[in-house]
Amino acid sequence: MALENGAPLENITFSTDGHAGLRKTNENGGIIGAKVAPIDQNLYQVVQLIQKGGLPIEKAFQLITSNPAKNLGLQQKGKIAVGCDADFCVFNTDLELTNVFAMGKQLMQNKQIIVKGTFEISS
Repeated sequence: MALENGAPLENITFSTDGHAGLRKTNENGGIIGAKVAPIDQNLYQVVQLIQKGGLPIEKAFQLITSNPAKNLGLQQKGKIAVGCDADFCVFNTDLELTNVFAMGKQLMQNKQIIVKGTFEISS
């Protein structure tokens, strides 16, 4: 909708409250508890924009990579370039996340998380 109304793609980002507490409500809107927000919604929405919305893949991924990095002033994030953090995700042809690297260390391999918790990067 933002693009259809003329907003420049470079000014649009996705964000999430992944793992934040969300209220659980009943069918009448009454609060009945809390749940944890999912952490995968940004990626899900980007894939939907590509598969159902027709947004080119290179434009869609800007919403969760280079655009937020630029808007937050994170110069080492959001791109693959010399001097950057070496964060990299690999997808298959169905746009399923298969491999993840952060700070040059592989965290996911063949759709399986291989590093859990925090990790240290030696300099």
